[in-house]
Amino acid sequence: MDYRKILQERLNQEIENLSISIETKNSLQNAIWGSLSFYTCLPIDILNSVPDSKKYLDQVIELSVSSSFYLVSLIMVDKLIDNQEKVNGAIVEYLFFVKEEAIKKLQNLFLNNTLFWKTFQSLKCLVFSASQCRCKDFEGDNEKLLTILLNKSALVKLYVVSMKLIVQEQIDWDNILESLKSFHIAFQLLDDYEDLKEDIRSGQLNYYLAQEKNVDSESEEVEVQLKKLMATEIVENGLMIARKNACLAYKAFGKMSMKHSQQVSSVLVKEIDFVLTDIHLLKIKAEAKAKLSNVLVKNNQLNIALLRSKAFIYNNQEIDGSWKDFLTLAGDGHNWITAFVISMFAEFEDNKKDLKKAMAWLGENGGKYNQNVFNDADSMNFYLIAKYMMGEAIEKEDVIQWKTFLHDSGGFSTYVGDSIKEVINMSVRESVKGWTTEQACVSAVACWAASVIGNQEIFKKGVKFLEMNVEEDGHLTSYWWSEDYYATSFAIMCGFKGKTLNFLLGAQQPSGYWTNLGKPSVFYTALALKALEHVYINEKGSVLRGIITKGVRWILSQQYEDGSWNSEYILRIPKPSVRHPCKNEVYKKTSFGFGIITDDYKRVFTTALVYNILRVYKEYVQ
Repeated sequence: MDYRKILQERLNQEIENLSISIETKNSLQNAIWGSLSFYTCLPIDILNSVPDSKKYLDQVIELSVSSSFYLVSLIMVDKLIDNQEKVNGAIVEYLFFVKEEAIKKLQNLFLNNTLFWKTFQSLKCLVFSASQCRCKDFEGDNEKLLTILLNKSALVKLYVVSMKLIVQEQIDWDNILESLKSFHIAFQLLDDYEDLKEDIRSGQLNYYLAQEKNVDSESEEVEVQLKKLMATEIVENGLMIARKNACLAYKAFGKMSMKHSQQVSSVLVKEIDFVLTDIHLLKIKAEAKAKLSNVLVKNNQLNIALLRSKAFIYNNQEIDGSWKDFLTLAGDGHNWITAFVISMFAEFEDNKKDLKKAMAWLGENGGKYNQNVFNDADSMNFYLIAKYMMGEAIEKEDVIQWKTFLHDSGGFSTYVGDSIKEVINMSVRESVKGWTTEQACVSAVACWAASVIGNQEIFKKGVKFLEMNVEEDGHLTSYWWSEDYYATSFAIMCGFKGKTLNFLLGAQQPSGYWTNLGKPSVFYTALALKALEHVYINEKGSVLRGIITKGVRWILSQQYEDGSWNSEYILRIPKPSVRHPCKNEVYKKTSFGFGIITDDYKRVFTTALVYNILRVYKEYVQ
């Protein structure tokens, strides 16, 4: 018998009968079957380990309904205490309707049971006491710290007490309690990591903050404190403890046939692994960034800037001749970055000799993000340009592979089909429509690549697609990039003028730069200048010269002494199912996962582009 289905039907009915708004009913449903589903299903999960389970089903379903209502109400109160929610109608409904209904149902189940109500009262006191603890007041060892933090979820013990009162059979109750303890150690340590910023601000007791005695929460900025904490081993050690306990819970729940609890524990292990990987990547980036200069060149000159930037690029070349930059779920950008650098440098004849080793490596490894994944349109675009610039033959097979990303619309998508799901560990049921749909930023570069290598068929199709995607104000939307200047600039390099060119010109700031996420941007300034230089070269006598010069002067003022230019958060990784990223959505600045935005942390990508536009400026514009 499917107990979960029976529970779901009963909960739907009970929620529908509540005298609360539709919005609150929906949020209650989402909480019960979303973040709190572990607790929703816990009573019936325990019931699955009972030999003669059917005779207890009605009471256990009633317990699940009442405990779910109470727990969601408690979470809302906790949010109110933490100032994470404003007082509004929904919270009032939770407190005075949902919670009261929960208590009424519990009274029907355990009206005359002194043990239940005494335990309930005692555990509520533990939860309240734990929620009031502050980091600055804590004194004690790691064991005491964990005990206090686990008291935040002390009510879970009431599930076991309740089930023992309902199920009058001898099962391994102690093992169930021990498994729940392991689960909640893992859950609490992960939750404390995710709440670090909030807990720094509020001063609430946090596993990691309580152990870092060198943090002055009253005088330091949140980001400074986080950096100080992440420089220690405290967070990683804590998360390893979390992982160990999540694995223990997974195994124990499995032995007791508590399948839902085991499944949630499995997800918890994966979430902890994701965080540990993210921290590892961040440390790699931090080490690389620490080696870079942060001192700006004073009174910079064009010729010197070119020499410095060229030296920086070659000083950061791998032994095999390639380059790496960016860091994502798939690892370092490698083939793509190598192709991009060659494309920017091989435009000038005197650089080609020094690029032969890089081109040999690229020719062997192909047009992909790196060797861990298969070909994609973005990488193929620069792979073909690199080959053409270096005077290498573009084979028929190259074009065939490139065309696999071409749609009937004339646009290009980054990937095709569902093969990418396996690479990024996605379920076959999940959508990757955003990554396999034609996008203007990918298509604009493909169209430009077609013009460079002389493929008129793809160029003409690309122009038609781009024409259909020009917005009212002239810009084209970027999918993979933080600003629409990316798609717009490459469209201009494909011959787009009029309102598209005016959009780009209108975005230049008085000091000469373009912006990224509201701040001055070397990368987008350089890319915009590349587009404007293209127009200027093809239209001698253009009024663009002064505009370009203003941008170049600003860029020269931003070079660091090691020859590089600042890295920025420019590469956006939307969730694979998202076709049109929302402009107002805040993307997390990290290198791991989806719905994030990452930076060219080695500065190779931006510096290669800047070298290109400065060299073009010197030879054709100045």
